Amino acid sequence: MTKLTAGKKVIRETQVLDRGRPMVVELHPHHLVLRLKGERKEWTVACDTLLWFACRRDAERALARKRQGAHRTGR
Repeated sequence: MTKLTAGKKVIRETQVLDRGRPMVVELHPHHLVLRLKGERKEWTVACDTLLWFACRRDAERALARKRQGAHRTGR
């Protein structure tokens, strides 16, 4: 795997469209930058924040599945 090091970034255009424009992702060593192609407005997300968000969403989904199972068995 190639490491992102200081001073380097990787920019990729995704297939995700919003308002007809592809989303662009910039990978930096400690954060991501999201923007729409051709737009100046950008959003920065720290990598640790992104991991926290993904873990929280996973836990919420697991809890929802557990609640659905309990509801179906009549508990």
